[in-house]
Amino acid sequence: MAGAGRADDGNRVRVRLYSGSLSSQDRLGALAGGNLLAVQNAEGAWEILSARNTELVEEGVYELSGLLRGLAGTEGAMASPVTMGAPVVVVDTALTPLPMAEYERGAAMQFGAGAAGVQPAAANFEAIETSWDDVARRPLAPVHLRGRREPDGVRISWTRRSRIGGDSWSGETPLGEEAESYRIEILSGGAVALTLTSAAPEILLTLAQEAAVFGGPVWSFEVRVYQMSASHGPGAPAQRTLYLTP
Repeated sequence: MAGAGRADDGNRVRVRLYSGSLSSQDRLGALAGGNLLAVQNAEGAWEILSARNTELVEEGVYELSGLLRGLAGTEGAMASPVTMGAPVVVVDTALTPLPMAEYERGAAMQFGAGAAGVQPAAANFEAIETSWDDVARRPLAPVHLRGRREPDGVRISWTRRSRIGGDSWSGETPLGEEAESYRIEILSGGAVALTLTSAAPEILLTLAQEAAVFGGPVWSFEVRVYQMSASHGPGAPAQRTLYLTP
């Protein structure tokens, strides 16, 4: 199955809608946000995806293909495969953001849902307890992590992303935070062995640091990078195994 940022033209998935409908989009329509759906994974996180092709196979059941997954910074919620029976919500103008205050982030809260005019005490009024994590303000995971060996160590670089004004194709990706700051974790055996910080989208892992973690020079290792936010803390992580170039 294709990862985030790549069209998946091979796999198909079926969803059942209890209200509303879907219709196929051309490629530009799908890229522009047509047929957006939110899918909840087994851990409770929501992934946003779009489907270019929709085929009604029986009443209320659509077969979707031409998928774009992990949209709007939700690549960390991608599951493969998605659990059968996972909740799916069509993302359209019927969804209304709740007015939330900063101090409510992370607090346990109760939300209720029901048909218009239904009292909260009614049997068909559903209540859930959850927390609001303000994911919309969390910095997106950096992309294009690379490693290059230099005489003084390993140069690790990446490209930042932005939640604000990041759709422009002209110039550098704008900085969506008060200041540019990153946390870099060097992993060994799956565990964090060294944590570094940087104010630029690159950092030098020195020969001394490399020796302290790995015992000497290596040509591949795992790294995790977060963009930091003054209001939200660490953003979504970018993690990959770097295969170094000379």
